[in-house]
Amino acid sequence: MKGNNFCHRMLNIIRVLFQISLIAVAAFFILYNASAPRSDTESAGLPLEIKDWTVRLEDGTTFAVTSPYGEEPAEGVPYYLCTTLPDQIGRDLYLMFLNYDDTVVTVGGEVRSSFDEQTDVFVPGGMVKAFYMLIRIRPEDAGKEVTILRERSDTQRRIYPSTLLGTSMQIYQFLKATYGAVNILALIVLAISLLVTIAGIVLHFWLKRPVDMVYAGIAILIVTAWILTDSFLYPFLFDRFHIDGTMSYLLTLMIPTPFLLYMNALQKNRYLKWYVALHVLTFSSAFLWSTLHFAGIFPFQDALPFIDAIIAVAIFGCFVISIFDVKRGNVSEYKYVAAGFVVFLFLALSQIIVIQTMDLKNDGILMLIGLFLFMICVILQQLNELRVSDQERRLAEELSIAKTRFLAGMSHEIRTPVNTILGMNEMILRESNEGITRQYAANVQNAGRMLLALINDVLDFSKIEAGKLETTEADYNLTTVLSETVLMAKERASAKNLEFRTDISDNVPSGLHSDEVRIKQILINLLTNAVKYTDSGSVTLSVSGEEVSDSLYDLRLSVTDTGRGIREEEQKTLFDAFTRADMAINRSVEGTGLGLAIVKSIVDSMGGRMEVQSVYGNGSTFAVILPQKIFDRTPVPTQLDTEAIIADQRTHHADFTAPDARILAVDDNAANLSIVRQFLKETGVQIDCFLNGNDAIRACTEKRYDLIFLDHMMPDPDGLRTLKKIRSDARSLNQDTTAIVLTANAIAGSRQFYLDAGFADYLCKPVPSKSLEETVKKYLPQGKIKPAAEGQEKQTEDVSARPEEMPMQPVSEAMPAGAITVTEVDTVPEKWSSIEGLDYRTAVAYCGDEEVFEAVAEEIVKGSREKADLIREAFGSRDIETYRIKAHAIKSDMATIGAKDLSERAKQHEFAAKDQDLSFMEKDMDSFLKEYEEFCDALRGALAGE
Repeated sequence: MKGNNFCHRMLNIIRVLFQISLIAVAAFFILYNASAPRSDTESAGLPLEIKDWTVRLEDGTTFAVTSPYGEEPAEGVPYYLCTTLPDQIGRDLYLMFLNYDDTVVTVGGEVRSSFDEQTDVFVPGGMVKAFYMLIRIRPEDAGKEVTILRERSDTQRRIYPSTLLGTSMQIYQFLKATYGAVNILALIVLAISLLVTIAGIVLHFWLKRPVDMVYAGIAILIVTAWILTDSFLYPFLFDRFHIDGTMSYLLTLMIPTPFLLYMNALQKNRYLKWYVALHVLTFSSAFLWSTLHFAGIFPFQDALPFIDAIIAVAIFGCFVISIFDVKRGNVSEYKYVAAGFVVFLFLALSQIIVIQTMDLKNDGILMLIGLFLFMICVILQQLNELRVSDQERRLAEELSIAKTRFLAGMSHEIRTPVNTILGMNEMILRESNEGITRQYAANVQNAGRMLLALINDVLDFSKIEAGKLETTEADYNLTTVLSETVLMAKERASAKNLEFRTDISDNVPSGLHSDEVRIKQILINLLTNAVKYTDSGSVTLSVSGEEVSDSLYDLRLSVTDTGRGIREEEQKTLFDAFTRADMAINRSVEGTGLGLAIVKSIVDSMGGRMEVQSVYGNGSTFAVILPQKIFDRTPVPTQLDTEAIIADQRTHHADFTAPDARILAVDDNAANLSIVRQFLKETGVQIDCFLNGNDAIRACTEKRYDLIFLDHMMPDPDGLRTLKKIRSDARSLNQDTTAIVLTANAIAGSRQFYLDAGFADYLCKPVPSKSLEETVKKYLPQGKIKPAAEGQEKQTEDVSARPEEMPMQPVSEAMPAGAITVTEVDTVPEKWSSIEGLDYRTAVAYCGDEEVFEAVAEEIVKGSREKADLIREAFGSRDIETYRIKAHAIKSDMATIGAKDLSERAKQHEFAAKDQDLSFMEKDMDSFLKEYEEFCDALRGALAGE
């Protein structure tokens, strides 16, 4: 692992060095070529080649030669090349020849041009390649003698090369005819590679991830630039004749790097160590030879064999790695590039053979064609990767949608029974005076809250992923928030024999404006983590802050423990989802690994910041700083009175009554409606309860309500359509009545979704009694709300004693049978025991007693044939939504009366409808409905006493 980390760091350093080198070479090219003069181009035709020369040595020896002449005089001995210009000369002519040495050119005894490497070459390291010398020839020079004084150098192999006389255009046409094809093709490939590189950079910023094509584009760009600068046509165009050699060598040294980066990226770092080794070798070579050349110690031309050898090693190494990768079956990942590389290699080898066997000037054509085809393959590879990436993105989106749907279902399926458990348990805590019963109930309450916290963590994480973490600011009392969270933390710390401390600074204002729920969530997560990861010692909650202005306050909440601490290297991933530090030690600690990730996201969404200090083995400190608004400067007590909170929970009473107010509550789960009644019992509010939307719609045409509570996920119709019909029905008396959605759906974006649907507010199950009371108090007409003492005498009727207003209908199947112990049945009547698939004991437990069970069974039987017919019709007309709703209704009905197998089968059809699985529905529908109808017929017979 450490070796891979080192290699990754080295690769990043190499990328940076390569980028710097690329910028430096580009700047070098621009600075030396931007101001270069261009030759005149006036006349066409071919130049005259001068072949007859006389060589004159310093000792007076002369002899005639014909161009090109290869005999070498003694080293270090100057010599003269002499020729006579034609008798007739046109205008704007140039004498041009390749030069390697210090040279003086005279025409008719007049010095016309000279070259001295020491003074004329400004690039450090001197001249590394032959260059063209152009000497201006005037018409009056006709018949005059041209003399070239040269001195033998180690790089010169001939006394003189071919010499041309002509206009600049004629010379250019000659060179273009000789070398033009290579240059034109190189320019085309250069332009395309530049576009590919730019496109890759744009894609990099657009997709926000590395795009491998950039490296390939840069590699091909460098190779083609090297071909251009190495061409004899290039220096003629730029008139910076000594530059081309230096540029070609610098580009040669850079060629391996982008190719190696590209291949390593394609092979997904599988051979990172080998590629880093090759990078180090080629970078060392580039640095060494460049330093030696520019320092004047060892010129590029002498280092060329070593440079070529190292480049060959890099290419061969890359080739061997690729062959090894092919054997491992990974070539399919980059099949286009592999094919292009093979074609390029074949053409490059062909080029070498041609150069060795044929005397051709356009000796780079085949290699350029190979580069062009390789670049086409690179583009195809990138397009293929984008296609695959798009498919993966679509799949990820589909999985995200599926996950969101799953979380919605889990929210409904889990929160519904938790709502019932916590609600009924709170009524036990309120009304029971038996110590042991209250103790059991308190344990149930704590376990239920822990379960709810886990559910909330998962749902909050889904909101964070969707970027829809919601915060709602309002005035709140910091003293109350701290007291409630400290009470919970104290209980958990006490269970582990830990000391729990609070350190509250003076003058921390208690009346603040922010999101109370999120702040409580932050505190609970930090305190719970501290207790979980502390085996002995203490946990300390510190509260302080700093007043930023008259109305703004930076609240600092800090939790310090003496626990296990966190290693420094693990602190970097501390806020990653599903990540837990030091799993070897903390494996036994319960948790999802989401707590800190959620805290960090909440703090960021509230404009705050988070600080972590930890010493492994000596504990940790987590602190959050949250900007708050002040509305009450009353300071938070330095010592919190948690006993008062406990007493308030045990003796909770509503602080208002509204006996003249009327509320409509609709939910397909009777237990949920019972909880609403129980929670609002002390308020005296008149509550009409219904188990389906149609009854609620009908009731809204008969009575005017002050507030409506609607569940979302219920059949016939659901809560959204129920509200829409109430609003649009001309007979409705409640077109403008405030409606609150009361639902178990708590996925990302739920709140805004329901507000957009026309609801005034959103309450998520399980709803705490205080939240329900506060919502009712907030949305009821203020004239109907009275203080509790004033309206207490009017509250003479026990709301729970009006069962006729809440006809018994099937409760939600989400309630597990084991959770209901209302009535124990010792014996099963014979008429029910004979019905296959009926769990009579579970049915009575769901319904409360035998009499209610029979009433519920009668209601189910009454509508069974209609439900079956509707499912058949819906499938025949492909009305899948109606099919789903009716299957959901049967599922709920069967669960209510203990037909668990049939309920589960109905559930399969409900989810098949959700997934548009028509093949399953068609295959199983008839059998399923036949079983359902036979079961209902058996129920009907038992009810009739048959």
